[in-house]
Amino acid sequence: MNQEFQSYQMDLSAKFRSIGNFERKTFSKLNLEFERLREIMRTIIHKALKSTIGWFLNMNVMDFSSLQKTDELYELLSQEVSRLQELYTCLN
Repeated sequence: MNQEFQSYQMDLSAKFRSIGNFERKTFSKLNLEFERLREIMRTIIHKALKSTIGWFLNMNVMDFSSLQKTDELYELLSQEVSRLQELYTCLN
């Protein structure tokens, strides 16, 4: 019976190691994906701001519909960043 318990304990230990390895790999992949998405978001925001600044410098008459679209884009991007941060926090 003692030998059976040791065998069971070794199997359980191996399963926990396997689960730990899986969690580390998954967490690592999610970290990479999070960083990749963060960089994409940074690039999109930078391009949007750059075009908006250029638009302000070159305009004669203010077009509020374009301004509203830029605000909507920024809001959507902010929401996505917040969602990703919440996901990242839940995984930690």
